[in-house]
Amino acid sequence: VGIKKVFGFGLQPTYRSNKLNITDEDFKFIGADESITGAPIAYRNTYTIDGGISELFLLYSQKLTHNISGGIKYSLLFGNQILNDELYTYDVEFDTSSSGGLLINEFVDNEDTLYAKANNGVMTEINKHRKFSGSSISAEGRYADEKHEFVVNLMLNGKINVETTNQLTMVNSSTTNTFENSATNFSSNFGLGYRYKILNNSGITVEIHNKSPFNIPENAAIFNIMPPGEKSIHFGSYYQIRNSKIGYWNNLNIRGGAYAKNLEFTDGVFKDVGGTIGFGLEYLGNTQSIDFAFRFGKKDSRLIIGEYEEYISFHIGITTGEKWFMKRRRK
Repeated sequence: VGIKKVFGFGLQPTYRSNKLNITDEDFKFIGADESITGAPIAYRNTYTIDGGISELFLLYSQKLTHNISGGIKYSLLFGNQILNDELYTYDVEFDTSSSGGLLINEFVDNEDTLYAKANNGVMTEINKHRKFSGSSISAEGRYADEKHEFVVNLMLNGKINVETTNQLTMVNSSTTNTFENSATNFSSNFGLGYRYKILNNSGITVEIHNKSPFNIPENAAIFNIMPPGEKSIHFGSYYQIRNSKIGYWNNLNIRGGAYAKNLEFTDGVFKDVGGTIGFGLEYLGNTQSIDFAFRFGKKDSRLIIGEYEEYISFHIGITTGEKWFMKRRRK
């Protein structure tokens, strides 16, 4: 909207997941002494999770002096999430023959083999549909000179409201109930960054972040695991290849970095370390860009204490920056 002012809006995923299917590999058992039927029961679950929260934001930034600029962003958080839990239960019968019925396990007793078979299967299905709504506001200040750049960012997250519809289906009956609740507390995020320009087209960066746990109601946590708080430090470097000729593309950006995070869950602190490498292309007078990045690392396993989980991911980003609101003068 001006040489020293920028107004923007956008839509981006915040806390979302692709469709995820989880099935228990093995059956679990309830003994006859604990079963409500007085007979042993075998069961296993199949979970399906899809959806999450997206962010629609408006932002305004302005250059205040030659070295100082600032901005503010207001975001509406919204989204839907579907969770499907299918519980399969079976009566368990033991036989010396493996034929007939669904074989789920086998036991050796005094050199005799007993086969556990599942019969009279019953499926209980729970469908949960959650509708999220909330808001957040953030402010950022920036100081930059010829060699140095400092950035500080503060975000305040409002209470997330969740409308939940549960549908329970068992045999030939179905029940549905709907209720609303919200998080009990506000949360905040703080970030601090520094960049040192080695040359006009290269430099190094360091960032520190302290993020409070995302404030959703406890009953909306997947598998009853609340989101963690996060403390992290990031190091990076970049190199820019500039096109000195007039053409379609302007810059080729090459980036790399490393990070270390402490993920603070309610039951302990888990470490996550990794690195990133990527490149991007700016074109059409630096108004458009496309970026590609690989992220890889390992983190403490929440399932097996003392073990690590290794991961790798690929990311694509597209940015457009047309000056739709710039006033033009007729000659």
